[in-house]
Amino acid sequence: MKIVEIAFTGYSVTNMKRAKAFYEGLLGLQKSRGFGKIEGEKQWVEYDIGPSCLALISGGGKDWPPSPDGTAAAFEVDDFAGYAAKLKSTGVKFIIEPTETPMCHMTVIADPDGNRVVLHQRKPRPSAYSRFPPSNFARTACPGLTSVCTRPSRTTKTPATST
Repeated sequence: MKIVEIAFTGYSVTNMKRAKAFYEGLLGLQKSRGFGKIEGEKQWVEYDIGPSCLALISGGGKDWPPSPDGTAAAFEVDDFAGYAAKLKSTGVKFIIEPTETPMCHMTVIADPDGNRVVLHQRKPRPSAYSRFPPSNFARTACPGLTSVCTRPSRTTKTPATST
């Protein structure tokens, strides 16, 4: 018995129409499916993103309220600077201003209900091979992401050293 993948990340929203304007209109996501109705809008809307899914849920009430505390979905983007400029121009609330680290560019914004959303773009990682020989690593494309991840191969064994 094991967990095999993350099925979806869910955000509770208080106004589906406003949430869809943010996620579809501003961030450019395309609705994959939805069901249920509250006040003429879908109660549950899903966006497939690579192998993952973001779900917006209205009507969660006290059992699943929107929250600025805790977990955030992190979206890998293909044009970090473009997204940052677009979000700045629309007055979106930035929790963490656009930041550059040695590994990535990222920012944390708030959706209309205060839920945290991370926009992220990985930098190329050529230094991974300088620290670890390629024979010990498998380069694997990360489904749904724009960059390539370097992960230890599960089948590659490090040769034993004799003393």
